Amino acid sequence: MPLVQIPGGQLEYEAGGTGRPACYTHQYTGVSLAHPLAEMLTPHFTVYALNARGIGASGPVRGPADLGMSGLADDLEAARLALGLPSWVVVGASTGGMVALSYAVRYPQALAGLILVGTGASHRFTQGSIYDPNHPRAAEMQQAQQALATGSAEGAALWRRTVWSLSVRDPEHTPRPPGMRGAFSVERLQGFAGELPRFDLEETISSIAAPTLILVGRHDPQAPLPNSERMAAAIPGARLVIFEQSGHFPYIEEPEAFRAALQQFISDNGLTSEH
Repeated sequence: MPLVQIPGGQLEYEAGGTGRPACYTHQYTGVSLAHPLAEMLTPHFTVYALNARGIGASGPVRGPADLGMSGLADDLEAARLALGLPSWVVVGASTGGMVALSYAVRYPQALAGLILVGTGASHRFTQGSIYDPNHPRAAEMQQAQQALATGSAEGAALWRRTVWSLSVRDPEHTPRPPGMRGAFSVERLQGFAGELPRFDLEETISSIAAPTLILVGRHDPQAPLPNSERMAAAIPGARLVIFEQSGHFPYIEEPEAFRAALQQFISDNGLTSEH
């Protein structure tokens, strides 16, 4: 994969597709054009799938700030400048959506559009989620997190299986696609956990002026629906689309409906051209 040089390091990335530039990343999981969400985007955008420091060849991690969402947002802006892109649509799902929101409020001049999937704008996203101790299946999630903390491959595999089975509405008929089995950084997940208590953009996202699409499954157990409803109410003109048969991954659970919502948003906001 090519590398883009940024202050104090480099980011590994893949680029492909056609049309206006789009940035796609995640806080602690590797991304690529083979990811199902990226595959939804490449017919409409030239997608830059950028790996955060500590994933693949991206790095180095110079300290705790490089592991946080705001640090990644700063690295993405440095990458945009280095790539010579005047602006781009920023796309993020789950904790990648939190990074996208961080970018949107820090670099509004670079934002051509914002697409958020199953995410939240503050640490309150955990309320009612599988991370909430009061959730009926919280014990399973806690056991998986303990297994992940061991640092073993077996622990990471157990964590992935558990998160997937708890996150989709119909795990029996929704296998995990191969394109989602990318690199994973426990160090970055820990960085996210350390930053999370201070993460709260709900009072600042009203400043976002770019066209914004918020996509969420009705049954999302990781970032429950009220988070998306609050974001849609706060961001001027934001469009909220709820997928009635989905959990955390509507682009996998209801791909045709997801594709249609994406296409409508792009068409309605003139995001099909390169400039």
